Amino acid sequence: STYEEEGGCHAMGRLLGQTRRPTAIAVWSLGAAIGAMAAARRGGLRLPDDLSIVAFHDAPLAAYLDPPLTTVQMALGEMGARAVDLLLDLISGTPARSTVIDAPPQLVVRGSTAPPAGAP
Repeated sequence: STYEEEGGCHAMGRLLGQTRRPTAIAVWSLGAAIGAMAAARRGGLRLPDDLSIVAFHDAPLAAYLDPPLTTVQMALGEMGARAVDLLLDLISGTPARSTVIDAPPQLVVRGSTAPPAGAP
């Protein structure tokens, strides 16, 4: 889907139309996850009892959703700073180079995830 709420809502609607509904989904943006949560609730699902949702990219807003959204926190500040450095290098004529950000992603567990029903 797209990264906006509408895209997540539309994609979740397609998933809910499947014969075998998922018990968990990972969504690539916070906005799309908000839309997916809305579509799941409109479809009669309880979060996280019927469906767990986790989103990539954390933001303070995630903690205030109902239920609070589990996220994967990325080093976005460091990624942005490195991107600016690389862009400035390119502008000054320095050849492009690879860069690695050593900060591992962090799982921020909140109320939108739970073990699947019947799990030990």
